[in-house]
Amino acid sequence: MPDLLNTAPGRNDGITARVLEATGRTITAARDDMHARTADQREAAALAVSVGSAILALVHRWSDDEGLIEYTEACLPAQFTIGYEYTP
Repeated sequence: MPDLLNTAPGRNDGITARVLEATGRTITAARDDMHARTADQREAAALAVSVGSAILALVHRWSDDEGLIEYTEACLPAQFTIGYEYTP
């Protein structure tokens, strides 16, 4: 499990699969919430945009009956395209 704690760039590729393998858990529920809003000072600095610029905020959660497995927050600048591929 120490490898899961490595924060070096590129080391989190496939991290979810490694966490599931190490814990023996299975994702049974998933939810993404997104909303448009304006960037605060911290977000604006990270995105190289002006404070108050339009951004898209995202929260991503994967869980099972035991609780949360993966949680992610992200902010994306305007003109950034998000796409999801899925089978209907």
